[in-house]
Amino acid sequence: MDRKVITRPDGLELSYLTAGQGQPVLLLHGFSMWSEIWIDNGVAKALCRYRVLLPDVMGHGRSGRPHDAASYGARLTLDVVNLLDLEGIVAAHVIGFSMGAEIGLRLAAEHPERVASLLMIGSGWTPAEGGDLYQASASRARAAESLLTPDPDLDALDAVARGMPEIINVAADRVAGLAMPLAGIVGEEDPEKPYLERVQRALPGFALDVLPGVAHAATWRDLSLPGRIARFVDTAGQRRPQLVH
Repeated sequence: MDRKVITRPDGLELSYLTAGQGQPVLLLHGFSMWSEIWIDNGVAKALCRYRVLLPDVMGHGRSGRPHDAASYGARLTLDVVNLLDLEGIVAAHVIGFSMGAEIGLRLAAEHPERVASLLMIGSGWTPAEGGDLYQASASRARAAESLLTPDPDLDALDAVARGMPEIINVAADRVAGLAMPLAGIVGEEDPEKPYLERVQRALPGFALDVLPGVAHAATWRDLSLPGRIARFVDTAGQRRPQLVH
């Protein structure tokens, strides 16, 4: 894989990995993780016939790590749009886990023309009070001995958490109006399962796969996940053949 960097107008750098050819697939990781989880869990390999893009969400991995919440929030969706523009991509299949799923839903709501399909894993349409989950996650990150983002900057993760209210709680009419292929995957024991069931109520055609006995933190490394994601993209890809300039 090649690692590349985009520089924002504010000088912050967004780092990402890319590999392969074909229809573009964007993989968005969860809070306190980084791009390489998609390599570790076999998802990138399962998508080898596609052009995969794996960004480090700002505040994570090798991307910039500012400590002000204004650098995150809605800016996270703009980072994705800028990445697609730089790579000459009209629209991508978007796969997100946890925080990445919420960024993906906001992206689909605000820039539907850039999202060929959306698969949300481990989270989805989070209500306003869900912002407390991120504050709790940031607190747990401070207590953890290790995180899945290298050399974590805990002050940056705090700032990411404070900015997340601008991402979650997408307006109901925006969700109900989404027309691209959408689906979800969630663990049976995941406390964020109701956020995907909420999407299901708004979109009757929304398919939600429930992993028996699986908790939130285990979903991203479930052995069935690479195959499930590849099948979703294969099916969705048949509907959007032209996704690059």
